[in-house]
Amino acid sequence: MESTLVYILDDDTGLFMTGRVLRRSNKNIEIKSFDSAIKLHDLLESNAIPHPDIIISDVNMLGFTGVEVIILMSQMENSNPNMKAFIQSATIKPDDQEIIETSELFHGQFERYVTPENIEVILEGVEELVVQ
Repeated sequence: MESTLVYILDDDTGLFMTGRVLRRSNKNIEIKSFDSAIKLHDLLESNAIPHPDIIISDVNMLGFTGVEVIILMSQMENSNPNMKAFIQSATIKPDDQEIIETSELFHGQFERYVTPENIEVILEGVEELVVQ
């Protein structure tokens, strides 16, 4: 079974670097990228794309923050109950940090970009989903 991984970053460098690392992981993962949480939310709400198994999101974006969009996604009627979320950001507001630390949705936090070193944490999340 192929897992779907979505990442949301509002900067071109982040989109490029994250996509490159994820595609080199050589796993059976369908990867989709978005430069806006609002775009992703609208597509999911209209059922234009399936809900992902894994989401990686920047926190500080215009419109929805990464934390807000992940929570909204989990509350949608057709949401994926096994979705695993990862946050990446150099700075996180205390309120968002508390949600990240206490919610079962969030499975990791990275300083900025996904790197070969922290990709293993994400891939472990994929492996858990495949086993379920």
